[in-house]
Amino acid sequence: MSEERDPIAVELEEVSATTLIFTKCGHTGSAHFRIKIWDDTLEFKVPESIIKKTETKEHVEGICPECFAVKISQTAIRCCKCGKTILIDDPVSLYPKDSDVVNNDIAEYAEEYAIGCLRIECCPSGGLFAGHWTTIGFKPAF
Repeated sequence: MSEERDPIAVELEEVSATTLIFTKCGHTGSAHFRIKIWDDTLEFKVPESIIKKTETKEHVEGICPECFAVKISQTAIRCCKCGKTILIDDPVSLYPKDSDVVNNDIAEYAEEYAIGCLRIECCPSGGLFAGHWTTIGFKPAF
């Protein structure tokens, strides 16, 4: 990302009573959970098809909800237009930083461009696709 910043406050809610072992971090956690960040509630559910069952335990590749919440707190940004959450690997659009549609109080920048989401409310046609948000910042598509 463009610069080091403090982690964002997130709230984790584990929804499912089903507990899995997550092999990448070794922790246990819920198969269904929500993460609240800014004004968004993001919901995640581990697909049954990727859960590996043994006689006594259920395993899944990946990181547990708690580790995932920490990752989101360190890497998520907000759309410069609507303020909704943009996560790693989300497609994004770019807007000139002096554009009337950019909320400079919340915007993250890639050089002289503010980063926005491609949700239907912000970019109805998807025609402004410019690349993806990554762990190291904006990655151009072209």
